Amino acid sequence: MCGFLEGETGGRLEFPFFCQIISPNSILFMKISSYSALLLTAWLLATDAFSLQAQEHLEIQINSAITRTPVVLTKGANTIRLCGLEPANTYKLIAVPMANSQQAHFEVAPAPALSKGASKVAFMREQKNAVTFSAPESCLDIQINAQSLEQDQDVPTYISIVCESCTESRSWINKVSGMADLSLLEVQSDLSAEHLIENVLVGGGCFQISNVTYQGMPTQIGTFTNGSTNIGFNSGIVLATGNIGLAPGPNDTHGSSWGFGVLTPDPDLGPLANANVYDMANIEFDFIPTQNTVTFEFVFASEEYCEYVNSAFNDAFGFFISGPGINGTQNLAVVPSTNTPVSINTINHITNSGLYVHNTPVVHQDCPNVPATTGLIPQEIQYDGFTRKMVAVATVVPCEKYHIKLKIADAGDGVWDSAVFLKANSFDAGGEVLTETAYPGGQNAAFEGCEAGKIRFSRSNSNINIPMVVQFITGGTAVPGVDYVPLNSPVIIPAGQTEIFIPVQVLADGLTEGPENIQLVVPNTCSCSQGVVEFVINDRPVFTANMNAQSLCVGETATLSPAINGGLPGLTY
Repeated sequence: MCGFLEGETGGRLEFPFFCQIISPNSILFMKISSYSALLLTAWLLATDAFSLQAQEHLEIQINSAITRTPVVLTKGANTIRLCGLEPANTYKLIAVPMANSQQAHFEVAPAPALSKGASKVAFMREQKNAVTFSAPESCLDIQINAQSLEQDQDVPTYISIVCESCTESRSWINKVSGMADLSLLEVQSDLSAEHLIENVLVGGGCFQISNVTYQGMPTQIGTFTNGSTNIGFNSGIVLATGNIGLAPGPNDTHGSSWGFGVLTPDPDLGPLANANVYDMANIEFDFIPTQNTVTFEFVFASEEYCEYVNSAFNDAFGFFISGPGINGTQNLAVVPSTNTPVSINTINHITNSGLYVHNTPVVHQDCPNVPATTGLIPQEIQYDGFTRKMVAVATVVPCEKYHIKLKIADAGDGVWDSAVFLKANSFDAGGEVLTETAYPGGQNAAFEGCEAGKIRFSRSNSNINIPMVVQFITGGTAVPGVDYVPLNSPVIIPAGQTEIFIPVQVLADGLTEGPENIQLVVPNTCSCSQGVVEFVINDRPVFTANMNAQSLCVGETATLSPAINGGLPGLTY
């Protein structure tokens, strides 16, 4: 027999596509439609109050600034009455399929616009399944034309309603900020994409980073610290589908959203999400590796976990690399040992659960058969779930230029934020040492018989607490033991030091030979431009000073101004 549940206000929540069979030993659920039983779970867990009066007429009671409600539409025209609107406030309504696999699409407008009537409500559509309108009164009829390729007449649907002008739409943020002393995770925005990539993700001046660009709101990117006891990285970069200020805990709500609701179509993320994407953040840059692999570490987190797993709200992200040896564009953010992109629907409490960390506290546990989280993590980070530490890997050609895009976006609608955390200094595309020359007196060469020059070896991202061994091979036109005192490999940068200078003692052989050089080949350099370092040796320049003779008597003074020829350029004698 088909059944119903009593809502909080006594209204019936009916499920016409599920029936209950009661046997002496068990209660079984028989699936009548073609959709997964997970849809029923999502329905039962929805917290937004609504009543289903009949298949062809629905009423949704709006009692918060952000509402996501499951409903069952029928193929063709449907009328939904929205009540609880605040007149003159601006709302956005989005209709999406309930299941990620549904072949359904929707057209939405205030009634009676889809019935070829003239709507009295001013509205704007950024795509067919979304409409923005100003509420003329507390209740408003919305028409939704539902089309589906499924055999069932019913079309299970999620309706998202966001009040874009309500003053309380961010009220939960005030609550979080008032409990900031409980949070260990910290974030900082208002930093340029160039700074984040060159000084945080890469650091140390390595890999010849260039052409850094950013697309998105300024508050969607920044740095994080104190992440060791929650996401597992102490510090790094965070990109989010909303303001990164949402990330710090405590986790006090299952539907945190600090996004912007901006439709941001993207050819990379759209196919991964299999939906319209909103609020994309995208950092792009070029780099030149010095080895044949590039790697970095990351964690993906989301408020969509875990009640919207396997729904159309498949928030997605990707690290897309292109360049020599890569066919088109390759996504590096994949489930280990597969080509499956990481997203809400590919790593969660059901699929690849060993890679998932649940972070929902007891006070708003929304997923059946998933133990609520206790301890520090819910106090430290807001997101309801996240992946374990993962590594992005690509095969590249050393010393060739590559382009990479770091992207994340909401799927289906622009609410319930997601984020990706990138570990600081984890971008590894080669060695860990930088090498450069240091000539005396600010010159561009050393001179025979003059002050010794130096070669500077410095760390890039290596662990400063352990010694660093730097191997090198010497070559060039200068002869060791004749033109300079031989250099011995390796050199060691001591623990606690970031660099070391090795003197190059140039010998005066008294011969006029022209410029000579010492070439140092450093195998573990992190910059192709410094893989071979050239130290130039010049002959000691001839210096003459000529001046006409001057005569003067006792008690007289004179200024002697000789004409200088030769010597070192740029010096005053």
